[in-house]
Amino acid sequence: MASEPNCETRLFLICPAACIRLCSNKIIKDGFEAVEIVTHDDEYIFGIKVRENARETVLKDAVRDEIVISATTIKEKQHKAVSLMPAGLTASLTHAEFLDLCRFLSDLGKPGAYANDPSPIVRRWQVVSPAPEELDAAIQDSLPWSPAYSMVSGILPLEDISQNGSASKAVIRAQFEVTTPGKVQFTLNSIEGLTFYINGKRTELRNTTVLDLPRGLHSALFELDTKKRQEGLRMEFEQTPGSAGRFQLVTGR
Repeated sequence: MASEPNCETRLFLICPAACIRLCSNKIIKDGFEAVEIVTHDDEYIFGIKVRENARETVLKDAVRDEIVISATTIKEKQHKAVSLMPAGLTASLTHAEFLDLCRFLSDLGKPGAYANDPSPIVRRWQVVSPAPEELDAAIQDSLPWSPAYSMVSGILPLEDISQNGSASKAVIRAQFEVTTPGKVQFTLNSIEGLTFYINGKRTELRNTTVLDLPRGLHSALFELDTKKRQEGLRMEFEQTPGSAGRFQLVTGR
């Protein structure tokens, strides 16, 4: 009697694209191989290699975008044929939820609702809900920020901002780094119900807002009134025509 196909085989028969994404240790894309480093202090560091030279090795993991390890501190370094994606992520899903996940993964990146958009859209946000009574610039970095992430479409859903609509006001921010000083601009899907602060200073907000900024890390902060705003937020940065200003969005957690 023929043996029953295992879970991975069944998944491949249902949806090959989803199998490739979920069975992460079976097929690892070039550039995503994991590296394990042991330092002379017996510290174990596990991540994906970002870059390497004679002076240092730089890894990244699910929490940190860059882990800089000096070459003089490395005792052992091994390449691992495993993925950083944890095993068993689908174990708690129902059959219907699993099929929904397969459908999403199979459509991801294809033309349509889940097409990949390479535009510089803010994907990583930080949220405080409910909003504090005062937004003094001096306390903004000490607020209890929680991470939030946009959908494939680039929209950060309103329910992810305002505790499923229970908070009347919330504060959200996006961070970006200006690598070349000058004018940069961003476009919002709507400015309804928003008050805007750049680096703690209240600033006039338009559907397309142009900022003249120096080199360095900047925070675009929005106070959102859920009684006035009925949709999520999408923020896309753009190069300002004729400006030397260049930027890079902050990603990660």
